Amino acid sequence: MKPQKRTYKTLRGPRGPRGEQGLSAYGVWLQAGNQGTVQDYLRAMQCARECLWMHNGGQTVAPGQGVQMQRVCGRLHSGLYVVHMMMVAKQGTFAIFIDGTEQNNTRFYCQGMMQVATTMRIFSTQAQIEVRNVGKDEIRMGKGDGVVDTCILFRPID
Repeated sequence: MKPQKRTYKTLRGPRGPRGEQGLSAYGVWLQAGNQGTVQDYLRAMQCARECLWMHNGGQTVAPGQGVQMQRVCGRLHSGLYVVHMMMVAKQGTFAIFIDGTEQNNTRFYCQGMMQVATTMRIFSTQAQIEVRNVGKDEIRMGKGDGVVDTCILFRPID
């Protein structure tokens, strides 16, 4: 006797009771206080776990001053992150500051272009992120206006 071919119909059991009607994921997102279209929701979900900060355009950064960064997507939450940083500058020394405090293992020298990775713990969802010139000379970022010359990607690992 030939075994019965297994198909979707042969594996399906009896129909269960219909579940309660509820909100879609988009509806829950709106109910949580967010605003926007379905496309805005999808974009927010793509960036939900990672947070990207960028500087766009040339800037001269004096000693002790910060690079003008803006958050592109995502939000920082309390937790441990792998931080990937890319920078283009003629030369200079930079560090990442959170809430005005220089973070351990985040002081880097850049000459031309540099890429680094480190880990960092964020304790507050309201944390203020800053990349600051910690050298003694002013630094010119990028080669001209419209150049993305600094970006920081925060990837959660816990």
